[in-house]
Amino acid sequence: MQKKVLAAVVGGLLAVPAMVYADSANVTISGRFAVGLESYKLSGLKPAAVTSLNNELRVSDQSSSLIFSGAEDLGGGMKAWFQIDERFAPDLGGLTATGNTQAGLSGGFGKLALGRADLHYQELSRYDATRAGSLQDIISDGPFSQVAGVSIANGTRTPNVLMWDSPDWSGVTARLAWSPNAAANEGSGVGTATNQNPSKGQSFNAVLRWSGGPMSAGASYWKQDAEGDPTGAALITGAAAAACVAPVTNPSKGCAVGSAGDQKSQRAWFGWSAAGLTVALGYDSSQIVVINNQPMIKRNAFIIPVNYTMGAEKLYFSLAKANKLSGGPAGLVTDKTDAQAYMFGWDHAFSKRTFAGAFYAKVDNKDNAAYDLFGLGASGATPTALGQDAAQIYLGVTHLF
Repeated sequence: MQKKVLAAVVGGLLAVPAMVYADSANVTISGRFAVGLESYKLSGLKPAAVTSLNNELRVSDQSSSLIFSGAEDLGGGMKAWFQIDERFAPDLGGLTATGNTQAGLSGGFGKLALGRADLHYQELSRYDATRAGSLQDIISDGPFSQVAGVSIANGTRTPNVLMWDSPDWSGVTARLAWSPNAAANEGSGVGTATNQNPSKGQSFNAVLRWSGGPMSAGASYWKQDAEGDPTGAALITGAAAAACVAPVTNPSKGCAVGSAGDQKSQRAWFGWSAAGLTVALGYDSSQIVVINNQPMIKRNAFIIPVNYTMGAEKLYFSLAKANKLSGGPAGLVTDKTDAQAYMFGWDHAFSKRTFAGAFYAKVDNKDNAAYDLFGLGASGATPTALGQDAAQIYLGVTHLF
């Protein structure tokens, strides 16, 4: 009995410093629980080896998160802060630090951050993100942010980021971000005959946003120089050379080696909100390299997101169009490389933190296109092949805490 009492006393004493630190650092626990039932279906053209395209039915996580954040007042208007964004999967289990995990300083100069952050691709999601929908329902993060199915700016958070967010200057905000390697492949620094500088590569993002009354607008620029400095054809031999036939007709499905992965992207948007209605228009012009030392493949895209709030109810609609490819390696097929995607849905707010709803999203690919809905890795859905369409029905619930 005495041993048990002593252990309890010692344990309590050891816990005191941790509690004191947590209080002084103002640590907060928050997050979201987002899960639903989805029905996903591929249709359209089938590769020779495919005998059927069947419905995929599953319970899917939609980026549920557990966030630990805190700040310490350093005086003079400056604070040290941190955020640990853990993602968990209630459908399959597991916990990974894949969210916006950062630390830095803030003050009158704005906010400095080191870590991992969403850059460029999600700038329009403020207009078409839903309260209870799936990741696949965010069309601005999906087909609108892809070139032939290749995601711009990773299509997720960028690692190795040094970032500055400005203060709010009468409705104007800015962001500058740099990463020595957005692919999280640090490189050895040791050159070889076919790759003189494997540590070469960096990414850059610059954003300017404005909001005033019912209107908002902005522009974002992204440039990625992929890791490595290959000498060219020496890396594309044997089986890899055979695989490189695929990008000529479908750049998204093969031959991403060496400097393949270079990207340039610029987008602009305008939004208007009043009386519960929000309407926006976005334009994106992006380029990618899929084969070493070959010209960039280009495409332009447009999106129109709309939502309307009526008390506890909210209605959503988004339509995006990706135009045909141009440029690229000799022999690139550009005919029927365009696609369109749309989403419509509804959700209900039971409170300020709990929502449920029903949504439908679809991407229609022409014969030589292979665009995908956003976040397929999170839901486990099968990516499209050339000429295939993808559709999802989703019934979901989200709780914020």
